[in-house]
Amino acid sequence: MPWPSQFAIGKLKSFNFVELWYFTDEGCHEAQDSSRAQSDDAYGLTKVDDLVALKPVTSFKALQNVIPDADLIWRQMNVGKNAMLQYLEICGWPPKHIQSFTHFYFNLELDLMRSRPHGEKVLILLGMTNPW
Repeated sequence: MPWPSQFAIGKLKSFNFVELWYFTDEGCHEAQDSSRAQSDDAYGLTKVDDLVALKPVTSFKALQNVIPDADLIWRQMNVGKNAMLQYLEICGWPPKHIQSFTHFYFNLELDLMRSRPHGEKVLILLGMTNPW
């Protein structure tokens, strides 16, 4: 299973928008490279309810080469959505929300537009322009 950045997982855990790229092969590889380059001992402060807690610095920082959802190619969207759907469950999203995303991506894959010239790009542009 791919391992996205702590930043992306943190966004999902707080039910915030995160680019699908973080869950692609490229995004997960960059997350691994980035975490190796930074010290595992670096922590920052965060607020949890009424408490202050330490959190790894890597969970605060977006990765450098993030690609907006509308600029992904079909393969990246497909790989990314599969990993993201798994992480939605891991991060405790309500089943009805996960089902909505699953249904959305299922309909994108079955849309007849895919078989037309540039159909996949059209579907990405229409469907991925911030579906949240």
